[in-house]
Order: sequence, then C-alpha cells, then structure tokens
Amino acid sequence: MPTLSKRTDTFTDSVIRRMTRVSLQYGAVNLSQGFPDFEPPREILERLAEVSHEDFHQYSITGWRLGYVIAPAPIAEAVKKVHDFLTVGAAAPLQEAAVTGLKFKDEYYRELQQKYTAKRDLFLKGLDDLGIGHTVPQGAYYVLMDISEFGFASDLKFCEVLAQKVGVGAVPGSSFFRENVNHLIRLHFAKKDETLCEALNRLEGMRRKIARRCCSHRQA
Repeated sequence: MPTLSKRTDTFTDSVIRRMTRVSLQYGAVNLSQGFPDFEPPREILERLAEVSHEDFHQYSITGWRLGYVIAPAPIAEAVKKVHDFLTVGAAAPLQEAAVTGLKFKDEYYRELQQKYTAKRDLFLKGLDDLGIGHTVPQGAYYVLMDISEFGFASDLKFCEVLAQKVGVGAVPGSSFFRENVNHLIRLHFAKKDETLCEALNRLEGMRRKIARRCCSHRQA
C-alpha cells in the first residue's frame, strides 16, 4: 500500500472552532465564526422545512453529510483529521433551499448588498473612531484588524487574550497566510447592528486592558 501523505500529521481541529470555544469560555462577542446571527428570509426557512419531509435525505442520509469509510486504521485516522476541514460542503436540503433564494427578484439582492454594506460601514467607522488599523473589504464580510502596536509574537495568543480580557472573539490572521504573518486578526461583521455596537464598545477598552509587549522582547 502506498505511504500516506505526512501533511495530516500536524492536523488539529480548526482554529475557528477553537476560538469559538475560547469565546464561549469567556462570554466574548464571537466575531470569529463566519455566519450571520440574524434570520434569513422566511421563504428559505419554509423551503428548508418542506424539503426535510421529502426524499432527498433517505436510509444513508447523504444530504445531511453522513457517510462512512471502510479502511485500515492508519487511513481511517487520516480521514478523520481531514474530515474536520471538509464538512463545510453544503448539505442537500440547504442546496434545495438555496434554489428558492436564487429565484428571488434582483431587488432582494440589491437590498442584501445594501444591508451588508451598511454593516461594513458601521463596523469600519467604529474601528476608525477608535483609531484601530484595518483592511477595507471589497466583497467579503470579514475585516483584518492590525494588532502590530501590541507587540505580540503570536496572533493566536493575542486572540485568546482579547477574548478573555476584552470580551471579543476573533480568528488569528496567520491561519489565512502562507507567509509568516502574525500582526492581523480577522473579525466577522455579518451580525445584527446591536451585536456590532456591543463589540465596538468592548474594543474601546482594548488598549487599557491588553498590555503592550516590548517589540525587542516579544513573548509568545
């Protein structure tokens, strides 16, 4: 049997899932996970309910991402590691519900763009008012915030401290770079306005609550 790739040897659970656990531990406003906390259109929810009574998910229930692998133990262990990063695929009922969304008039999508643009502008203005450096996203609903001023060698450690002391959950930016980038963290703004305002209120105290670390003696 061919040798398995060594790439899975260092796989752990995803950093987004890890930071969600940290956010829950400290009661932080979780801006690390990429899903909205407001309701989708009623028509999509209704179609999702309808399709759950139809036959798209029958006996292996593949529409619910359920399946199996029969393999020797070393392969099965590698599959389990990779599986954590592959379950972001859309389930069949969700695809059915999405068809309803695709049939919406152009007005819906214009309004959706306006809603997300307004949330982006609200959040970025708040960061600007606080003097916090950040990127300006052109399409995604994520913002990369610059944490260089704090002198942390590890953006993961900074995110843990941010959740614990400030009460805001974020994702280390290094997760998304091949290069050695440790001065950015990712925040998600597809949230209710009150959620974003609460996060900004907490970020206002970030510089008081997180001590800067000397650049010449950075700590992990």
